[in-house]
Amino acid sequence: MVWDIWVRLGHWAIVGMIAFQFYSGEELDLRDPHAWVGIALLSWLTFRLIWGFIGPTHARFGDFVAGPKAIIESFRKLFRRQHEPVAGHTAAGGLGVIGLMGLIGAMAITGLISTDDVFYDAPLNFLVSSDTASTATSVHHLLSKVLLVTIVGHLAAIFWHQRVMKEKLIQGMWHGRKPGAAAPIDRRMTVLGGAVLLASAALVVGSLWVWGQF
Repeated sequence: MVWDIWVRLGHWAIVGMIAFQFYSGEELDLRDPHAWVGIALLSWLTFRLIWGFIGPTHARFGDFVAGPKAIIESFRKLFRRQHEPVAGHTAAGGLGVIGLMGLIGAMAITGLISTDDVFYDAPLNFLVSSDTASTATSVHHLLSKVLLVTIVGHLAAIFWHQRVMKEKLIQGMWHGRKPGAAAPIDRRMTVLGGAVLLASAALVVGSLWVWGQF
């Protein structure tokens, strides 16, 4: 067992939430659900940032965040179809994780203060000037395009690993197992600790919406 339940649930939840965000972004009658899902994404990101320091071994940033030299070498091995002897993410995969987290975070933050200047102001729009809100809205739309390109790259990488290198990445993200795990996961503590942390993150971030209503 390499991937704990929260890493796996988060992975598939993000797939669904991002798909909904792309669908709902231009639908006026879905602006509130769009904002709520944005809050949910930011809640998950908050949880994942903390989980990256206190979670199981392979959920921690220290397990997969690497320097430029290691990342370049990891990409070279990837293109040469050389398997890397790591149980968790490779250095190249870790770069992808950090990149996606950064994009999702930037989109959530800019979305919270955005406006369309006509029908809708985001929950925390009142905290910034109209110029800042307009800039944030433009950045939000630009980042959505960057995110789309990043997702395409992510899918291409999965295809390469799955079909060319014969690594069962998709299956591993379902059941959590992968050859070469360095240490077993304490499932009970992982489930309970993660549940408390995720609920706390959702409560804190969700309060932003409530605050923005008054």
